[in-house]
Amino acid sequence: MTILLCPVLVTRPVTLMEGERLILTTDILLATDGAARPGEMLYTVSVPPKHGHVHAVQRPGMPFLSFSQLDVAAQRVCYTHDNSHTAEQDSFSFVVTNGISSRSGSLHFTIEHSDRIPPSLNRNTGLQLTEGAVKSITPDHLELTDPDTAVGNLSYALTQPPQYGKLLLKGYPLTLPCFTQTDINNMDLAYQHYQGSLAQIDRFSLMPSDGTNRGYLEYGQLKEEPLVFTIQVEHVDRNPPSLVTKKIPSTVDNLSGGPGDKQGIYIMSRDLQASDPDSPAQELEFTITRPPHFGYLENSLTGAYIKGRFTQRDLEQRAVLYVIPTDMEVTGDSFEFRVTDPAGNTMLPEILQLTWSRVELSATCYRVCENAGMLQVQLTRSGKSMDPAYIAIQVEDGTAKVGKDFTHSTASLIQFDPGL
Repeated sequence: MTILLCPVLVTRPVTLMEGERLILTTDILLATDGAARPGEMLYTVSVPPKHGHVHAVQRPGMPFLSFSQLDVAAQRVCYTHDNSHTAEQDSFSFVVTNGISSRSGSLHFTIEHSDRIPPSLNRNTGLQLTEGAVKSITPDHLELTDPDTAVGNLSYALTQPPQYGKLLLKGYPLTLPCFTQTDINNMDLAYQHYQGSLAQIDRFSLMPSDGTNRGYLEYGQLKEEPLVFTIQVEHVDRNPPSLVTKKIPSTVDNLSGGPGDKQGIYIMSRDLQASDPDSPAQELEFTITRPPHFGYLENSLTGAYIKGRFTQRDLEQRAVLYVIPTDMEVTGDSFEFRVTDPAGNTMLPEILQLTWSRVELSATCYRVCENAGMLQVQLTRSGKSMDPAYIAIQVEDGTAKVGKDFTHSTASLIQFDPGL
């Protein structure tokens, strides 16, 4: 049995029309050595064609650098002419090998030119715009070319209009269901989105034509179905945030743990909560348009004054603190604010009220005789608070001694109910 180690190559010149795609078969290109399997006989393109490209059937526009005889036998390789109308010949060169030896070859194409070449769709990128906007459709978005047809004769027939907008020609609604490539090149064609539409995608269908041929070419393939032009709509957040919760904070805390230290009221998300349908709650910003009259706001995490703004996240982190003034006998305060979302939408001003109460002796000094009997000491609570108050009683000896010179009530705690 004789085994041919050097591949035997058979090529056949092919004639095709300008812009046509040709699938390579074993009648056109065949290499064998009598021993190697088709999958082992490999072609490598050494000189690609000048007026087209060799590519996989399933991947138009992606040049093939190498393929096997099995690919040819399975009709997975093709040549597509680039629709140029100058050259009448094209070819590509290659090296075929069976893994042991190789030989060079080339495949030649004769190109027949005709005035009946369909137009080629070069671009169909679609359009992006914000809701309610008008934007021109330019050759960067949609372009049809034809070497044998004037640009003014390249037209598009509107087979399906847009649903959430309309096409404009020179600023006016499109009256006839067609326009030309010249209209696009002159930037006379535009798309206007309907204000208030919530759709994020709009589209319309077109049938390109050169006035003579049926269909159009896309990636070298003849198509007779309409193309779809897609519009992506970016919606603008125009809804201002709103308040979900606004209560009256009144719980007083002794800050830093000592009675001589300052006191304050924490403003938390249970007291003040904003919401926005287009933004995370944590990103909502409270802008102080009028500060408190008596006290001040402080960031409890950093100790810094809050002068202009705080966020919903600050409220959730218990970082917003109203510090009660120690040099004023007041039991209420307020500040004005607006809530703004990341898009800049702002709600109407709101006022947050804060209330608290003061508990003190009705008199700072009592003078009594030793035989006066019983002395009533009066405590008063002023202001308004939604929380109960508990007052501890403690008696300190002076010149008079407890149990010797006087006795006091056995109660050690006085309670004020909420609102009293």
